[in-house]
Order: sequence, then C-alpha cells, then structure tokens
Amino acid sequence: MPPALDQAAATPASTPSTALLDGLAHGVVIHRQFTILYANPAMARRAGCGSVAAFMADPSLMRFVPAADREQAYAHHQEALAGGPLWRGEALRHLTEDGGSFWAQIDET
Repeated sequence: MPPALDQAAATPASTPSTALLDGLAHGVVIHRQFTILYANPAMARRAGCGSVAAFMADPSLMRFVPAADREQAYAHHQEALAGGPLWRGEALRHLTEDGGSFWAQIDET
C-alpha cells in the first residue's frame, strides 16, 4: 500500500507511488490548501531550487504565486474545493526562488 500523502510530505524521497512522477520532464506539484505535499525534481529545477528538498524547505506553495495573484488563486481554490470548476490548461505566472518568473500550465484534479 502506498504511503498516505502526509507521510510523503515528511520526506521528499521517492516511493514506489512517486517514482513515475520523479522521472517526468514536466514539473509536478501536489498540494493541499497550498501546502506542498510532493514536488518532482523537474518542478524544483523550474522554480530555481537546487533540489526537491530545497523546494519543500518552505512548504508554502504561495511563495511561488505573485503577490498580485494570491487572492485570486486562493479564491479559486476555495471555489474548486466546494465543487466549482477546475482549471484545465490554464496558464499562470509563477515565481522562481531568485525572483524571476515563468509560465506554467495548471491542470487540477
């Protein structure tokens, strides 16, 4: 049985359930209420972090959301949790550790 998400959040090490995601060239982040539970190495690199551990050192995903967009991101997330529409292919700007930015396609499940 794969570990629960909270257990996976305790360590960024690969498990059988995340091994496939770890090898993807595209960045993947799994979060709950903007607290990062999992990130793959591609996402850590894209965000300008040296490693997954560095990406997850501060578990707030909001640090990668531009300040001007945080209220909208939070409101959308609350609406989605209440059964509202999910983002499918939405392009959103994100920040890197060094203050740069990049565009990422968001697909929520």
